[in-house]
Amino acid sequence: MIETFLALYVLCMLGMLAYSLLQLHLTFIHRRLRKARGSVPVASAPDEWPLVTVQLPIYNERYVATRLLECVGKLDYPSDLFEIHVLDDSTDDTPELVAPKLAELAARGLRVAHVRRAGRSGYKAGALRDALPRAAGEFIAIFDADFCPAPDVLRKALPWFRDPRVAAVQLRWGFLNEGYSLLTRLQAFVLRVHFFVEQPARRARDLFANFNGSGGLWRRAAIDDAGGWRADTITEDLDLSYRAQFKGWRIEFLEHAPCDSELPVDMDGFRSQQFRWMKGGAQNARLHLGRVLKSRLPLLVKLHACGHLLASSFYLLVLATVLLSVPLAAVGNAATVAYTTRYAVAFLLAIPVAAALMYEAQDRPYTTARFFAMVCGWFVFSLGMCLHSASAAFHGWLGGGGEFVRTPKYGIVGARGDWSKSSYVHHKLPTAAWLEVGLMIFVSIGLLAGWVRRNFAFYPVQVMTLIGLVWVFGLSLFHSQKAQGRRLTGAGARAAPEAEPAQSRWSSPRRP
Repeated sequence: MIETFLALYVLCMLGMLAYSLLQLHLTFIHRRLRKARGSVPVASAPDEWPLVTVQLPIYNERYVATRLLECVGKLDYPSDLFEIHVLDDSTDDTPELVAPKLAELAARGLRVAHVRRAGRSGYKAGALRDALPRAAGEFIAIFDADFCPAPDVLRKALPWFRDPRVAAVQLRWGFLNEGYSLLTRLQAFVLRVHFFVEQPARRARDLFANFNGSGGLWRRAAIDDAGGWRADTITEDLDLSYRAQFKGWRIEFLEHAPCDSELPVDMDGFRSQQFRWMKGGAQNARLHLGRVLKSRLPLLVKLHACGHLLASSFYLLVLATVLLSVPLAAVGNAATVAYTTRYAVAFLLAIPVAAALMYEAQDRPYTTARFFAMVCGWFVFSLGMCLHSASAAFHGWLGGGGEFVRTPKYGIVGARGDWSKSSYVHHKLPTAAWLEVGLMIFVSIGLLAGWVRRNFAFYPVQVMTLIGLVWVFGLSLFHSQKAQGRRLTGAGARAAPEAEPAQSRWSSPRRP
């Protein structure tokens, strides 16, 4: 039995090594790309601007829906060439807040529509699918409720569609509330890896990329050609992206054109977002991995497509490594120590690879000490989330679409705002947190066994995981208690959080 555990442990290490090497290759691609590019690439404007339908899928977004409409109403684009469709599946008072704002935009001469469905069939994918026949635009712009597009977003993105092979243009996400807390700073720090390194590198080498669900535009013909929006997964954006690219379409990415969004500020919201992303990634791997492997694509394209689709499943390897380390520490022999010490390099290599990725991704100066503190913080925190992320990936591999659980947003900009006053906050500690307590105890047993046997080969994995689990559980408990305290004192949903008006960030005049 111990030999089987050891073999599985080594295989997990080698799997993490393979994924790390693919990420390192993307880093090298982007580094060469950045050196070769002398200035920010800009596409020339078309002779005639096309008709655009701006779709805004929302569901119970009372704190941010009107902010989104304020921003979209300031789009610097001919008013007779774009229409605004609010795809509103809300069951609370969001429609009552949206209606007067739409009336105000209509009074200014904009074409607007408030699209309501009888149910949430297909969730976001279903809303986009059902609303598409009503869209008159040749291009479809999509912004989720927590986004604040800049006035010039359409004028920046549309020229890239002059290439008839381009199916979608994705803009880089910016972050309205990065400075709110350590949690939001870590999220922004890590998301920049995707938007500043992975996406540009994939685009530069014609590797499989993805539309990120919001903050971008699709060519209507590409959506239709790829089979339309489907609810087979809860990350419909990744699914459509792969189906379109299998058809020969390309996805363009604008690294230097940000579209601001709001990051989750509480652990419950962060957990729901991560679960959706991880589960959806695994669902898409189940759907598309076989097709990638059977295709005649170049080997490098295949390898990176596999790494892309299996990114969330990486956490299954991480969790397996943590779980296997305990029996190996307790009953392992000298051979076990020798093998695990040798292959532990594969696990530890992930740290410098992550550091290289994040160094390449940052668009702002960091002191050396702060940068490495952020890298270590992310690494430990992600180990603390490994059970949650691996569980999501496992559910994704089991099949089925599943419920699209939205991440509640509270209209928080900058470092201001009290999310605990929101009626969307969950006051109970999630069940997943108690499972993480069980994993804490299990890892502690491994540490104790290693101490008794003087076998410290597994300490790097176990110590970082235990610290991460304590951090994740402690933050979840703190946020739960904070929300519970607000509810008990009657603050409840009586007030929305204070927030700076995001639309004040854009001062460009509207061009007719």
